[in-house]
Amino acid sequence: TTFQIVEEKASQIKGLAKSAEKTGSAYIALKYYKELVVLKPEKDLYLLKLAELYMYTRNYAEAAKCFKEIVDKSGEGKDAKYPDALFTGLLCKSK
Repeated sequence: TTFQIVEEKASQIKGLAKSAEKTGSAYIALKYYKELVVLKPEKDLYLLKLAELYMYTRNYAEAAKCFKEIVDKSGEGKDAKYPDALFTGLLCKSK
């Protein structure tokens, strides 16, 4: 089924992204996490990883967009899913 194909592809890309991160290839990891965010938009963790990689590569504007999206999706309450993203996202919103 289509679901299985997407899951399989996402699993392969996730492995490649993690491998790129481990070897210090931040720009390659960025490419893979961008693909994962498109394939699996419900997975906030991929968006968080993308934001972190944008910060690492000093692309602060794109990192801010990702953090804002995480905050918009998870809410601003004390039960937010990713508190660090919440904090950074709120800082980005204030600018």
